[in-house]
Amino acid sequence: MLSFLKNRDLPVHWQFVKYGLCGGLGAFTMFGVVAIIHFGYPDFVDAKQLTQAELLRNTNIINTLAFIPSNIVTYFLNRSFVFNSGRHSTWVEFWSFMAIAFISFLAGTAGTAFVMKSFEVPSIVGTLAFTVPSVLVNFICRKYVVFKN
Repeated sequence: MLSFLKNRDLPVHWQFVKYGLCGGLGAFTMFGVVAIIHFGYPDFVDAKQLTQAELLRNTNIINTLAFIPSNIVTYFLNRSFVFNSGRHSTWVEFWSFMAIAFISFLAGTAGTAFVMKSFEVPSIVGTLAFTVPSVLVNFICRKYVVFKN
């Protein structure tokens, strides 16, 4: 199992499995930050006290705060276990990784807003609705743009 985790020269489907595991840890980090804010400041996301616009704004603030640590965790895990580094310098690689993540984050934020407004669902449902497409786009961009192919 340990050799599987360390091996970066695997067929793309196994690489995607490892990417999913690393992304899962990044998502765990993101949802951890979100949960801390939700439980620490419950009035900030109380749908009974807030208008839909206020709830959406607060959800976007929380997701933005959670974006940074979750993507730092994901970058280092992907660099260590999934992809081969070396196409770019470490700084270019890191900032390219973050830029792609940020573009995906903006699309997810817009999608979350659409789902929340259209279907009047809780913020967590809106956020989860855009996880799968984001994972696929990020994998392709990171594999073929950020890291060595």
